[in-house]
Amino acid sequence: MKIKLGLPYNTYDDGDFDSKSEMTDDEFFDRLEREESMSKGIANDFVMGRRFNTRGAASFNAATRHNEGKVRIVHAEADISGPDGEEVTVDSLVSMCVNPDVGVFRVIFNPDEMDEEFEENLNFWNEEHASINSYIDKMGEDWVFTNEPVRNLRIDYLNKAGEEKHAEIVNCRILDKESITNYLILFDKITF
Repeated sequence: MKIKLGLPYNTYDDGDFDSKSEMTDDEFFDRLEREESMSKGIANDFVMGRRFNTRGAASFNAATRHNEGKVRIVHAEADISGPDGEEVTVDSLVSMCVNPDVGVFRVIFNPDEMDEEFEENLNFWNEEHASINSYIDKMGEDWVFTNEPVRNLRIDYLNKAGEEKHAEIVNCRILDKESITNYLILFDKITF
């Protein structure tokens, strides 16, 4: 099935990490002390496995203003199929959506139609995947799976009536990069 695959990433402007501060030294140290007192139990709660609310957590960046990145989606044309190469149709895509189990699909990209930003972000995701998987012997499969980089992907496809439709593939993990253009992806669910 031919699709257009969307990969989200954060974009930043030059001023997003502005480190200029108009605080006096006293204001700066007062803010550091206030933030430390607000968050002193968070690390302990995390280690002890207790649930906690991080809204009051310190930023530890009292002199730095960080703006939120803007999420942008870059696209690439691709073909998707089942893990063994079986054809994916609109009906089988809907079946994957209602199936409560995790699923696997194969994505084969068209390198001639791949945007440079998409390729860069796909490579970054794959490098994160490879880095985490290098610890499999030392930390075990459960640790690797828990720490595997996860992305939510968007697919655009044509339904049986020829209308363009969208779906989100939630919690995608790279299972295997079989070639430069061929990836095996594990996902939790598909939402329309």
